[in-house]
Amino acid sequence: MTEDNVQLEDVQFIMVSHYTWSEKKRSLYQVGFIDELVFALLEDSVPTLFICIPNNKGTIESWTGRCRYFKWGVNNFGNERNIQFKITDLKTSDTPQEFTEYKVGWYVNKPNYPMTHLPHYLSKIQKTNDWWLFEKYCHYLLKLIDVNNIEPVPLHKSNRGKPDGYFITNDLFVWYDATCQNEFMKVKKDQLADYIAKVEELLTFTIAGKPFDLTGMKKQIWIITQRNQKYGTLYTSDLLIAKEVPIQMLIDIYKKRQCEDMNEDYLCELLKNIG
Repeated sequence: MTEDNVQLEDVQFIMVSHYTWSEKKRSLYQVGFIDELVFALLEDSVPTLFICIPNNKGTIESWTGRCRYFKWGVNNFGNERNIQFKITDLKTSDTPQEFTEYKVGWYVNKPNYPMTHLPHYLSKIQKTNDWWLFEKYCHYLLKLIDVNNIEPVPLHKSNRGKPDGYFITNDLFVWYDATCQNEFMKVKKDQLADYIAKVEELLTFTIAGKPFDLTGMKKQIWIITQRNQKYGTLYTSDLLIAKEVPIQMLIDIYKKRQCEDMNEDYLCELLKNIG
């Protein structure tokens, strides 16, 4: 079945590069060049505007078309992930003025971004055995929930055994660790004790270059898992709470946020009481 040509008003992805897209049938982007919102739309046949910015500062060229058959890959050194895809249905196009200043990268056309869309990766997040993907997807899910002041720890094997990220929203500070291991307490007992000792002593913390005073904040440690059953509270004191947070509970908050008006105070209370 032949699909209609993509119209500019329908474009959801914007891909910018230095090469001529009409000469390509397949391409890829390293994760560092991809807008985080892209990961919610990795479904077959996404209407896309392909823009070529010549290295010699020549004329910008553009095409409309579709991206298909998305697949995760890794570079030749094995240290950076990428997303590969097939390019189809290319047709020359004008370049809207608002996109002419875009740098090389893969973007979401926000006016066409379906805010109530259930991200494609949420169907995979509970099933993947790839620790890298699970950690990455957890970060994207927290961003979609609209958690502010969040910073993931760079995803390298050398960082295994360390927390996967931190965030602050209102008066809640969370230090989180995502794991695909069902029996995580067998392997994370000492690691959790180390987290607890460090977090209890924290008086200030810097996220994305911004310092925060943790005085009076509620401090929590989350172990984010794929399990349906949960341990619940793993540790509690006057200074902090450590608990297991099944990923499904975060997905439920995301869905709730799409259907209800939710201010930051209400979201913070939901997050404080999760698990």
